[in-house]
Amino acid sequence: MSDGEREAVGGSWSVTGSLRTARVEHTATLLYDGRVLVTGGCDCSLDTYDVRSLALSSVEVYDPDTGIWSETGSMHTARAHRSYGAFSSVDIYAPETGTWNETGSLSTGRGSHTATRLPDGRVLVAGGWNQSTALSSAEIYDPEVGTWRETRSMRMVRGYHTATLLLNDQVL
Repeated sequence: MSDGEREAVGGSWSVTGSLRTARVEHTATLLYDGRVLVTGGCDCSLDTYDVRSLALSSVEVYDPDTGIWSETGSMHTARAHRSYGAFSSVDIYAPETGTWNETGSLSTGRGSHTATRLPDGRVLVAGGWNQSTALSSAEIYDPEVGTWRETRSMRMVRGYHTATLLLNDQVL
């Protein structure tokens, strides 16, 4: 099997196409059509000690049917998992056009938080860091009106964590 070929085999790993830009600390999000959106992260191939210059605004989409990665529209702000800044700005990806649109801002700027799509289409953002302060606060985005509202905080501060939507519609 060549590097570009894949085989669906239960319980094993197979090689597929490579990202166009090597990156770490990025996000990978499953789109409704089965493709995967990989956003931001850091380009650690650069020979620099300025960590802010490592963050990427570039975005790639993976098509599992072809095993091919393709570039798509860049985000308005370079972002990576590490807290290179606490952002309140929010970009939303439109898969139909491959573009990003700015929407309502978070009440609290944050980095290294989680973002979980809820079953009703809203998005829960929880925890993270605001500069050097860990957060327990959470906000919910309503895509129908393009605004955020604060919701109950977590019991503990959390950053660099994960969040998983459970089958009972709760977030772990």
